[in-house]
Amino acid sequence: VKALMPVLFDAGNPTIWPGSPGQIELTLETIESKVLDHGVLLDNDQSISPYFRIKNTKPASTTLASVQETPIISVHRVGRGKVCLLNISRLFSLYREDLQGGLLYKMMAGLNAHLGRVTAYEAGIELFAERIEGPTDKIKFEAYVCDNMFAPVDGANVLLSIRDKVLSMNQAEQGHYIVEVEDVHGQGIVATAQAELNGVFLGEKTVAVNLPPTEGEMTNIELDEKFLRELAGKLGGKYFYADEVSDDVGRMFEARSQVNISRSITSVWPGWTLLVVLCLILGVSWFIRRAIGLV
Repeated sequence: VKALMPVLFDAGNPTIWPGSPGQIELTLETIESKVLDHGVLLDNDQSISPYFRIKNTKPASTTLASVQETPIISVHRVGRGKVCLLNISRLFSLYREDLQGGLLYKMMAGLNAHLGRVTAYEAGIELFAERIEGPTDKIKFEAYVCDNMFAPVDGANVLLSIRDKVLSMNQAEQGHYIVEVEDVHGQGIVATAQAELNGVFLGEKTVAVNLPPTEGEMTNIELDEKFLRELAGKLGGKYFYADEVSDDVGRMFEARSQVNISRSITSVWPGWTLLVVLCLILGVSWFIRRAIGLV
């Protein structure tokens, strides 16, 4: 439950006691969205005291009202809905039976309408982007499309617009559509996905994300500059920073061609054994010829 709350509580002193009453102060978001009527608050001179001691608000939360810089109404987006924290001590004291509920009724009615409101264009589609490992210029987009009953839509026509390109997203499973985009340079990406089915517009979603390049095995490795300089000196080379390398550096390494002449000597007699056998044959044949009287 704490993970879904729009604020961070003070673990040391979670509650405010004694109370610190004060007048309700509305934020600009509340006045523009008309969640709470500013005129109703002016007519109500009752002081309100926060209950929880809040350490800080989360980055994605919106503070609608506060008392002495302590948030008493905070809203946080969670999935397709929203959660709200009412940080008001003695909340029941805001009820007025003679005024049809009074400030409590006005507050709860406005919050109920605000939390239940879903943007029409964003109600039917959710869009996500991630960088594919390997090529740093390839992005994978996933869209989840649903109808007005939040049921997955099968066979929808989903188009993705990114950097003057319009691509059709392929359906992977029911309500799930995927497309991979190449040659997407840079980290900042803004993309828009639109979905329709049988001529009925289902929704539109725009995302702005920052996708850093994928980390490789040498990402967090620091170069040993001292060792590289010593190695370059022993090999007769030079050490350069990557930023200092220009086209003139290539001229320092002149291409050279070298031809080596190799000679090999092969003996007429592959082995001395054959020579001995031939000598024995010649010697035996000479004695046989002498024995039979041949010269």
